[in-house]
Amino acid sequence: MEDTAQTQVSTISRRIKIISIIILSCTYVVTGSVYAVIAPFFPTLAEERNVTNFEIGIIFAVYPLVKLIVSPIIGAFLPHIGVKYALWAGMMIDGGCTMAFGFLPEILDHDTFVAFCIVVRGIEGMGAAAYQTAGFSFASAVFKDSVATTLGFLEIATSLGFMAGPPVGGLLYKAGGFRLPFIVLASLMIVAGICIAYFLPSVSRIGVALHITSFSYLDPTLSIHIEPFKLSHPQVGLIFLIIPAAYGLCAPVVGYVSDRIGFRIFIVLGNAILGVSLLFLGPAPFIPVKLTLTQTILSNIGMGAGVAVALIPSYPDVLEAAKSSRYCRGREDFATNSVTSGLYSAFISLGQIIGPIVGGTFTSASDVDFDWISTIIGFIAFGQMGLVILLTIVEKMVDSEVPSSEFGSGKAINGIKADKNLYNTKPNESSPLLT
Repeated sequence: MEDTAQTQVSTISRRIKIISIIILSCTYVVTGSVYAVIAPFFPTLAEERNVTNFEIGIIFAVYPLVKLIVSPIIGAFLPHIGVKYALWAGMMIDGGCTMAFGFLPEILDHDTFVAFCIVVRGIEGMGAAAYQTAGFSFASAVFKDSVATTLGFLEIATSLGFMAGPPVGGLLYKAGGFRLPFIVLASLMIVAGICIAYFLPSVSRIGVALHITSFSYLDPTLSIHIEPFKLSHPQVGLIFLIIPAAYGLCAPVVGYVSDRIGFRIFIVLGNAILGVSLLFLGPAPFIPVKLTLTQTILSNIGMGAGVAVALIPSYPDVLEAAKSSRYCRGREDFATNSVTSGLYSAFISLGQIIGPIVGGTFTSASDVDFDWISTIIGFIAFGQMGLVILLTIVEKMVDSEVPSSEFGSGKAINGIKADKNLYNTKPNESSPLLT
C-alpha cells in the first residue's frame, strides 16, 4: 500500500504539479473571499435586527466550531475517501451554503434569523473542514520536499481572497444588497469544485489556535471599533484588506526561507511581531497613544506579517515532528500527512472559534473593551513565544543526552538531528517546488 502511494505521488509530472498548484491557488482565493466577505457589513445588518454582539460572535464562531469537530475525522478517513473527492465535495457544500446565507435576511423574525444563520454557517463549516484538510494533505504529499514553500504560495492565494472579499463584498452589497455578494462567490466556489473534480490528480488510498484567534476576533468587532472614523462600507472593507495583504506578501518569503534554514526561529519572531502589534491595535490602556486611523493601519500590517511569520512554518514543523515520532516510523506516509493535516486544521478552527466568541462576548461587557482584549491576546502571543523557546531548549538538551548510535547525520527536525531512514521523504529540503 505504501509503495503504491509513493508511486502515485512520484509519477506526478511537473506539468500536473503546475496545474494542481494553479487550481488550488484559485480555489483558495475563492474560499478566502467567502470567509472574509461578511465581516464588513454583516455585524451592521445584525445590529439592525437587534442581534446582540454575543449572538454575532456565535454566528461567526459556529463555522470554525464545526470545522474543529469534523477536521480530525476527515483527516482520519482521508486515505480511504481520497483527497480529490474531499476537495470538490467540500467546495460544493460550502458553495451551496454560501448562496443560502445570502437569502437569510428575508427571515424577519429575530430568533428564526439567528437560528438559520447558525445552521447554515455550521453546514458550511463541514464543507470547509473537508477541503481545507484535504488541501493540507495534498500539499504535503505532492510537494513533500518543499511543504513550507508550497503553503506560502497557497497562503498568497488565501490572502488575495481575504483582500478581495471585504472590498468586493462591500461593492456588491452596495450594488445589489446583501444577497448579491453571496450569489457571486457561491457560483465561483461551485465552478472551482468542478475544476478540482476534472483536473486535479488523484492521490488516495495510500499553536496555531492562538495565531488564528489573534485576528479572527476582529471579524465581529473591528468594524464597530473603527466606527468613530465614519468610514463607508467599501472603506471598512479596505481596512479588513490590510491583514491579508501583509500576510500574503510575507507568506511566500517565509515559506521559502524557512524550508532552508529552519522553522522555529520564524515561529518565535512571528509571535514577537504579533504581540507588539496587538498592544498597539487597541491601543493597550497603559500605552499613551490615542486611537487613530494610521495606528490602526500600521497595527493591522504588523498583525498580518506576524501571523504569516509564525504560522507558515508551523505546519511543516508539526508534520516533521509527527514523522520522526516512534508512533509514525515505518507507517504509510500519506496516512501521517492526512491525520496531521486534520489535527492542524482542527486547531486553526479552534482559533477561529475562540476569536469571535471572545470578541463578541467581552467587547459587549461594560467593564471589558476592545483595547483590553487586544492587550490580553498580545501578552498570550508573548507567552507562546516563550513556550516555543523553552521547547526548543528542552529538545536540544534531550538531543545531547541521546546516544549517538540512535542518531545519524540526517536532517534537523525541530532542533534534533535525526536519521534519514526515519523518513519517507527525500532529505534534500531545498529541492525545487515543482520538480
